[in-house]
Amino acid sequence: MKGSSTSTLLRHMDGCEGKKNPHQATISSYFQSKSLNKAQREQLTNSLVEAVAALPGLGFISPSKSEFLALIQTVSDLTARAGAPIDAAREVVSDVTLRNKMIEKARSREELVRSLLSKQGTCKQVLLDGWRNPYTHGEVLGVTVVVIKDAQPYAVAIAPRDLPSGKSKDLGEALAEVCDNFNIKMIDGLFTSDSCNANLSALRNLPSIPCYCHLVQLAVDEGVIPSKTEMAETAGYREVALPSLLAAQPRPGGSSTKTLLNECSRLVAFFKRSQLNKALTELREIPGLIKLKQRNITRWDSSLLMISSILASWDGVTLLLARRGQTRHFETVLSQKQMLMDLSSLLSPFRAATKDMERVQRGVAAIGIRRLEECWVHLNTTPANESEAVTETRRAMRKAFVNKVIMRLTPDALLGAMMEPRYKLAGVERLGIVREFRKKDDLLDRENLVGELKVWTINENVHECVAADEGEDEATVALDDSRISPGTLPEVGKPA
Repeated sequence: MKGSSTSTLLRHMDGCEGKKNPHQATISSYFQSKSLNKAQREQLTNSLVEAVAALPGLGFISPSKSEFLALIQTVSDLTARAGAPIDAAREVVSDVTLRNKMIEKARSREELVRSLLSKQGTCKQVLLDGWRNPYTHGEVLGVTVVVIKDAQPYAVAIAPRDLPSGKSKDLGEALAEVCDNFNIKMIDGLFTSDSCNANLSALRNLPSIPCYCHLVQLAVDEGVIPSKTEMAETAGYREVALPSLLAAQPRPGGSSTKTLLNECSRLVAFFKRSQLNKALTELREIPGLIKLKQRNITRWDSSLLMISSILASWDGVTLLLARRGQTRHFETVLSQKQMLMDLSSLLSPFRAATKDMERVQRGVAAIGIRRLEECWVHLNTTPANESEAVTETRRAMRKAFVNKVIMRLTPDALLGAMMEPRYKLAGVERLGIVREFRKKDDLLDRENLVGELKVWTINENVHECVAADEGEDEATVALDDSRISPGTLPEVGKPA
C-alpha cells in the first residue's frame, strides 16, 4: 500500500475479497437501463448531498435518519419516472463534484446560522460533547448551538472536528475556535455537556450547566446497573445457546434488585432467541401484548423500559412458558412481580423527568431544576408497602443523587429558575436540592446567587437606560428587575 491512499486501500480490499461473481442477478439483468435527464440527475445529486452531509465524518450510523431515507426514496422515484433501472455508476457525480457541492452547502448553512445567532442576545445555549470516531479511532469534538428561527428554538450542529486527544485542554481550545468561527463570545455562551470529567473540566471557567439527563441517569444506574462483570454476562446472553440461557442461575450476593434485573435480561434474551417475542404479539387468548425489550446501559431508562415490557405482557409470558414446560427456569422473575412493580414505581418519575429535560424548548433550564426537585422529593418519600430490597435501591439512588446530581449544580444552573416568576431567588433558596447542596458547599449561597443575577439578568444597554430613568445604580436595578422579591413556589409534583 502506498501511504494512506484511499484508492490503493480500496483496491487492496477488493483483492482480499476475491473475484466477484459477474453473473450476480440484479434488476438490470432483466431490463435495459435508462439514462436520467438533467433535472432528474440534479435531484439525485441533491439527495445524495443531503444524506452524506447529515453525518459528516461518521458515515450512516443511523439508517432510519430522514436524509438517508430520502435518498432511498429519491432513487426509487427516479427509477419509476425513468421507466427502467438506472445505471448508478453513470448517473452519480464524481467525488470532486460531490465534495464541492457539499462544501457549498455547508458554507450556506454556516452563513445562515451566523445570521440567526447575530440576531440573538447574550446567553446563547451551546452543547459540548466529545466521542471516539469508530472508523478512525480518533477523538472528535461535537458542538451544538440553539438558534431561534421563526420564534422557534432549533438545535444545530456546528462543529464535528477532529481532536489531538480527548483531554480537557484540547477540548477547550477546539471549542474556543468553533465559537470564534461563529462569532460567539465565550462570555455570552451558556455551555453544557454530559458527565464526562474531561468535558466538565473544559467548561470549568465558563458559564456552564451540567446535562441534567446524564446526571440523573448516573444516579439511577447506581441502583439498578450491576457490576461490569455481571453486565458482560448479560451482554453474552445474545451469543450463548438456548440451553445455556435456561441453565443460567442468579448470581449470589449483591443487591437483590440488581440480581432480579439480571434475571429479567436473561428472560428477555430467551424470548428473543426462541422466537417467543413474536408469539407474544400473536396470542389470540390475550390480544394487545407487546414484545419484551432488552435493556442497554448506553440508553437512558432502559432498565425501566425492560421492566415495563415484562409487566405489560406478564400474562402472555407466563402462558407461553407454561405451554413449553419452562416456567421453572425463570422462577426468580415470575415470583417477584410485586418487586418489579415497586421498581417501576421507583424509576418512572426519572423517565418522565428525562423526557422533559432533553427537549429543545423555552424555559427548559427552569423546567430542569423543577424536575430535579421532584426526583429528590420522590427519593425521600418511601411508600408504606415498598419491598425492603427496593427501599435499599432507593437509598443507593438517593446517595448517588446527592453526589452525582446535586453537588454538580452551579449558580449558572439555577439562573433559569431564579428568572422564573413562580420561583425567583427566594423560591430557589427553598428548594430541597439547594438546601442539601448548602450542607456541604457554599457555592450556592445567597451572595453567589445574587452575583449570578447581576451578571446575567439585564442587558448592558438596558442597565444604563433604566438606571438613568430611576436614578439608581445599576446593581440595584438589576436586582429589582431580576425578580429577587419572594415568589410563589409551585407545589412540587403538580403542573406549574
